[in-house]
Amino acid sequence: MNLPILPAQPGCTNCDLHTGCKSVGLPSLWIENSLAPAPDVPAVVFVGQNPGYHEDVAGEIFVGKTGGLVRGASVNGKWYDGGYVDGISLRTRASVYLTNTVRCWTVADAKPSAKQIKACVPYLLSDLESIAALHRSVSVVLMGDVAVKGWFKVLFRTKGDKTSLKKAFKRNAHAYTLPSGRTVTLFSTFHPAYILRNINYAHAVDLHMSMLDRHLSGTITSVSTPHIILPRNPITCPAKPSKLTSSPPPSPSVAS
Repeated sequence: MNLPILPAQPGCTNCDLHTGCKSVGLPSLWIENSLAPAPDVPAVVFVGQNPGYHEDVAGEIFVGKTGGLVRGASVNGKWYDGGYVDGISLRTRASVYLTNTVRCWTVADAKPSAKQIKACVPYLLSDLESIAALHRSVSVVLMGDVAVKGWFKVLFRTKGDKTSLKKAFKRNAHAYTLPSGRTVTLFSTFHPAYILRNINYAHAVDLHMSMLDRHLSGTITSVSTPHIILPRNPITCPAKPSKLTSSPPPSPSVAS
């Protein structure tokens, strides 16, 4: 369901993708049968790569096979533990949101470039701020390497940072401070499209979701609070970005 606080960006021209897709700037979504957004309800935000061909045609994100896997549907009978959302019964415990690092389809479903990621990430930041303003706590789940690049190489960038998806697993359950001062707790896992191609990695997703489950239950704590560094983009960019604080030892992680 589209919410007013999570607007579409149909007039965006920040990169070249608007010239090749039908649905420009597809908005983030709230899953309707999850808990209604409210201050006393925790939020979980799943961040994917970018809309695929079917999403571009439908004008809505996460409607294809990968979307079904995230929401909890079994795909070809291969998913055995409820998918990302239903595997830990998130609909009855949190307001669940779906979004993407890049808001437009890439021709031939090509992986978004670094330039396209950098141009679009400010929309993700804006949505996270809106969600964080509405909820008492927010957990962010990065799905796949594009989402990880958007987070660690644009939002929370450090000179020479070479964070990969698997290295990001070691930072699961860390807290990050947004420009507003609100914090979100970060988790990373494999992208559902990767699981469809490599079902053996489904167990790793289960373990990552189990960490999120423990966080929501209060049995795992966030251990770091680095400050955000905004991308140099006219939407939200400050004149001089602040510096990251030092990071303490990482939380327990899941080896792939």
